[in-house]
Amino acid sequence: MIGRDGSDIPVTRELRVSSVATEFTWDIPGSLPENSEELARASVVGVVIAAEKPLPTQMRGVAVYANGRLVNEPEFFGASDSSYAYAYLTGYIAVDGLDAIKPDVVATDRRAVNWDQPDAARIRALLQRMVEEIAQLRRQLRAAKKKAQIEEETGVDPDEWVDTVLGPEKEPLRDLIGIIESEETDMSDEDRGKAVKSLKDIAPPYADLVWRHLHPSIQSACESYFKEGDFHQALVEACKQYVSDLRAAAGLSDEAESSLFGKALGDGAGRLNFTSSFRTGSPAISGESAKNLENGQRELAKAIWTAFRNPLSHEPMATIKSLGVISHADCLDALSLMSHLRRRLDSATLLP
Repeated sequence: MIGRDGSDIPVTRELRVSSVATEFTWDIPGSLPENSEELARASVVGVVIAAEKPLPTQMRGVAVYANGRLVNEPEFFGASDSSYAYAYLTGYIAVDGLDAIKPDVVATDRRAVNWDQPDAARIRALLQRMVEEIAQLRRQLRAAKKKAQIEEETGVDPDEWVDTVLGPEKEPLRDLIGIIESEETDMSDEDRGKAVKSLKDIAPPYADLVWRHLHPSIQSACESYFKEGDFHQALVEACKQYVSDLRAAAGLSDEAESSLFGKALGDGAGRLNFTSSFRTGSPAISGESAKNLENGQRELAKAIWTAFRNPLSHEPMATIKSLGVISHADCLDALSLMSHLRRRLDSATLLP
C-alpha cells in the first residue's frame, strides 16, 4: 500500500486495526476465562478489540490468518452479529491448523474457509464461542465503566444510592439508572453525566427523607438515625429537638417537658402566638378561628410528644426494631407533623 508521502506501507493484520480508537483489548487466548484452554489447544492466537464508537461495516468482525496469510474475511462465525455489541468488535486471529486440514478448506483466493468440513466446523464453533464470550465481557466492562462514571459524577455508588430509597419510587429509580448505564442507550458520556446529575437532583440518596422537605432543624436531628434505619430513635431525636427549640422560642429554658406545651402554646396562657399575621389585613380569620388554631397547635404538640418521646423507653431497642413498631412510613409521617410544628415556631411571636 502506498502512503500519502509516497512510501510503501506493508499491509499487515496489525495495520487493519491500528487506526481504531480502542476501548478494550483481549489477547487471544489468555484474556478469555471460559475458552482460553480450548483456544490454546487449537493454537488460536490473536487480538480482538472493542472500539470506543461503532465501527464501519467493513471493519466489523474478526479476520482469520493461517501461516501469515489471510484465509477468511472478517466475520463473527455464526454468533448473533445483530447484537449491538458486535458493531464495536474487530480484530484478527491466526489459526495455522486450517492449512493442514485435508482436503483443503481454504478457498483459492484465500478469502473464505469452507466451514462445513467437519474439522473446520469444530474450529468455527470454537471461534463462535470466543466471539460470544468477548461480547459478554465487553458488556460487563462497559457496565462497570458506566457505573464508575455515575459514581464519579454523583459521588455515590448507584446500587447503594437506589438502596437508600425505600418508598415506591425505588424500582423506577433502579430502572432509570439501568437505562442510563445500558450500552443499548445511545448517549454520549457527556450527556450520560448530565442525565445522572439531573437524576440525582430529582431523586437524591435518602430521597424519601429529602422529598418531605422537613424543617432543617428536624431533619438535622433525625437524619443520621433515619439513614441507619433506626426509625424509632429518629423520632425520639426529632421530638427532643422540637422541645429544645420550643423552650428557646418561649424563653422557658428550665420548664419540664410535661408542662412545657401548656405554658408555651395555646390561646390564653400560651406565651407563643403564630396567628397574629392571619388576623390583620383583609381577608383575615376570626378570633375564634385563631384561638382554635393556637389550641390545636398545643394539643398536636402534646400528642406527638406523648406518642413518640417516651412510650417505648422500657423496651429493648432490638425488640422495637425486629417488630417494626415504628416503620419507615410511620417515621416519615410523624416527622412531617413535627416539621409542621417546628415551622409554626418560625412565624410565632413571643407575647409579653
